[in-house]
Amino acid sequence: MNHSIGIDVGKAELVACIRASDGKTAIPAPFPNSIIGLKKLIVHFSKNNIGTDDPILLESTGPYHWKAARTLTDKGYLVKVANPLHTKQMARHSIRKRKTDKVDAGHLSFLASQEYGYRFVETEEMARKKALVRHYWKLRLTATNHSIHERYLKEYRGIGTHSISDLILKKCEKLKQEIIDEWDKGNDVKYLDSIPGLTPFLAITILAELLPIQRFERIDQIIAYAGLDPSVKQTGGKKGAATRWGKDDRPHKGGDKGGHEMVVTKPSPTVSPFDDTPFPSPFPSPVTTKTTTASISPNDGETRPTRTGEVTPADRPVKKARRPDTWLTPIGAAWERVNGPGSFPYAQAARELKPLVDAGIGPDEIARRLAWYLENKGSASVLPPDQLARKAFTPSVRDFRLRHGQFDPSAPSEAA
Repeated sequence: MNHSIGIDVGKAELVACIRASDGKTAIPAPFPNSIIGLKKLIVHFSKNNIGTDDPILLESTGPYHWKAARTLTDKGYLVKVANPLHTKQMARHSIRKRKTDKVDAGHLSFLASQEYGYRFVETEEMARKKALVRHYWKLRLTATNHSIHERYLKEYRGIGTHSISDLILKKCEKLKQEIIDEWDKGNDVKYLDSIPGLTPFLAITILAELLPIQRFERIDQIIAYAGLDPSVKQTGGKKGAATRWGKDDRPHKGGDKGGHEMVVTKPSPTVSPFDDTPFPSPFPSPVTTKTTTASISPNDGETRPTRTGEVTPADRPVKKARRPDTWLTPIGAAWERVNGPGSFPYAQAARELKPLVDAGIGPDEIARRLAWYLENKGSASVLPPDQLARKAFTPSVRDFRLRHGQFDPSAPSEAA
C-alpha cells in the first residue's frame, strides 16, 4: 500500500502524519527537531512500512526544515518541499478554522498524495554558498545603516570618531573576494557575467538565490520566484488591472512613528554606494543627504537628514492636466510628431482649419495629409497649420508631387 507523509516543521518539534492511499490518516506523531528526534522518526517510518517511493512533504521553513529534509534524503526517502503560502491557502478552505501542528501535518500529507512540491536536492555545499552570499549582503546593509547614522552624528552633533562602517566594509570586500574565488569554476558565472551591467559577484548572487536551479522547469517560475510578476484582478467582464507585485514582501509606502512621510520608490540604475558598478542598489544610498522643513519630527523638534529615496510633499511633481480629445486631436498629434510635444497651436488651428472641416474633409484625413506634407517638406514645417493644411490639399502641391514622384497613391483623394 502506498503512503504519503506530511511533516509540519517547527523550531523544536516535528509532527509527522501518514496518509494511506485509501485516504485514511494515522494519528500524527510528534518528534523533537534534533538528531535524536530524526532517528526516532526514521524508526517510525520503518515500522509503518514507508518505502523510498512514498512522498514526504515538508514546508519550506529555512533552517528548521533543512536538517530534517537532508537527513531523510540521505536515507533514501523521496523528500519534497512545499511553499508555505500554498499550504496556508489550503487551510483557508476548511470550514473548521483550526490551526494546529497536527492539522497542518494532515494538510501536508494530502498535498503529498497529490504529488505537490518539488524534490529536495539541495546539498550542504549549496546551502553553505547561499548562506555566505546572504551574509555578505547583510553586512553591506549593516554598513550602510551605520554610515548614515555616523554622517548624521558628524554633521549635526559634531561627533566624527567611533566609526565602524569602514571596518565592516573592509570585511565585506574580503568576504566578497573569497566568494568570487570559490565560485570561479564552471561557465555559469561567465554566462551571466556576459550580460551588460552584471558584475561577477552580482551573477553569483543570482545563481546562489536560484539554487537548486533544478526545481525550476520554466522561465515563468523564475520570474514568479523573483517577485517580478504583477498580480492582475479581472472579473465580470470588466477590464483587469495590475494591482501589486506577486510576492508579499514587496516594499510598501507608509509613515513611520516619528511623523515622517516616506515613499519607497523603485530603485533607479545608479551607482551603488559601495561598488563602482552601475546597478540598481538594494540599499538606501548614504552618499547624498538633504535637509527639508517637511522632515521635522514632532518628538524632538529638530530637522533630520533625509535619505536619498525619500520624497517630501514639496518635492512631488505636479501632474499636468491632460488635454481632452477633440476633432483637433489627430491633427495636433500629426503636427507634434514632427515639431515636438506642445508645439501645435490649438487655438489658432481651431479658427483656421474649421473651414476645411465644414467643407466635408474629416480631421483624420487632414491629419494624414498634414503628416505626409511635414515629413516630405521639412523646410515648410515653420508655416502656420492652416497654410500647411491648405498646401497639402491644393492641386498645385499634388501636381508638384506627381512631377517629382513624391505622391503617395495610398493617401485619400485630394480636395479641390
